[in-house]
Amino acid sequence: MALGLRPKTEGESIPIKATLSSGKEELATTNGEAPLATLTVEANPRSTTLDQGGSWSEFRFKITNKSTMNYPRVAVQAYEECINGTGGECGKTRDSSESAFRTQWLDDREWKDLATIVRGPTSDPGYPENEATEVVNFSLPSDSAKEVRLRISTTPDLEAADGKGELLLMAEGNATGSTKESLGSVLSDFSIE
Repeated sequence: MALGLRPKTEGESIPIKATLSSGKEELATTNGEAPLATLTVEANPRSTTLDQGGSWSEFRFKITNKSTMNYPRVAVQAYEECINGTGGECGKTRDSSESAFRTQWLDDREWKDLATIVRGPTSDPGYPENEATEVVNFSLPSDSAKEVRLRISTTPDLEAADGKGELLLMAEGNATGSTKESLGSVLSDFSIE
């Protein structure tokens, strides 16, 4: 396979052979595979500071389909979490970090509030527990990219004066004709001042 090769099927990988040597003596050899990237997610900025006064801080995410396959539906989920300086929730009550922030996404020309649903290990193993998520869907043709813009502001429910939080963006979907799902994600963090 040539460098820069784009996957033609979901799960396509490059074989890898690694050998550990000391001088001319071969100490160990192992074989493996490195999957080729299909959906990738990048964030700008990766870190920012939120104002306690409620002004907006914006995050831009670029979701890229690096494959030769089309994705008729890519689902994008945004998870946010905040912990105060003592290790508790940033909101006024237990499990209330979601109410301490207002999160919106840009739908073409208009900012819209994210609808919140709660996922956890009992309802959907593999997802973070008790965190807000919103699903935004779009198609992503071969060798293309789409920008997703989110913004966050604090609400009066915020109690943490020294909190730190994270915004996780995940993109997942099945390429046309594929039974295996591709997943890409990126984590951005924020502090509160």
